[in-house]
Amino acid sequence: MTRCPNCGALLIARPRSTGYRSQSNRFHGHCNDIAEQVVDARGEPVYTPAQVAAAMKRMAVSDGWPTMLSLDGSEEPMSESNASVEQEMILLRVQERFADEHGLWLREYDDSVAPPIPYKSIGGRTRREMEVYWREQRPKKA
Repeated sequence: MTRCPNCGALLIARPRSTGYRSQSNRFHGHCNDIAEQVVDARGEPVYTPAQVAAAMKRMAVSDGWPTMLSLDGSEEPMSESNASVEQEMILLRVQERFADEHGLWLREYDDSVAPPIPYKSIGGRTRREMEVYWREQRPKKA
C-alpha cells in the first residue's frame, strides 16, 4: 500500500498486468532486447535477460522501486510479482532511459494498424519516425 504524498491517505495499488502485451511482458521483452545488443568484441551477448532485469530493478530503486529484506537480511529490490501498475511503470521508465542513454533500440508495437506491427524504436520514436530515422542513417551512395 502507498500513501498520498499530499494528504497521507492510503492509496489502493492496482496489480500489474500480465500476459500478452502487458507491462510485465513489455519489461521482459525489453530485457531481451537490451541483452541482445550488449555484446563483447566477438559479438557474443555479455548478459542474460535475467541479469538485465535484475540490473534494471537495482537502478530503479533510486527512482522509487521498493526494496525488501532478503532471507540473509540484505536489502534488495522487491520482486516484480508484488508490483503494482504504477511500480511497473518505474521499471519501464528506467529501462527506456537506459536504452536512450546507451543508444539501444527497444521493440515496440505500432497499434495504428491491424494487426499491430512490431518495430525497433530508439528514443521512443514511433514507427513512422523510425522509418525516417533509418533512411537518414543509411550511408549515402557516391
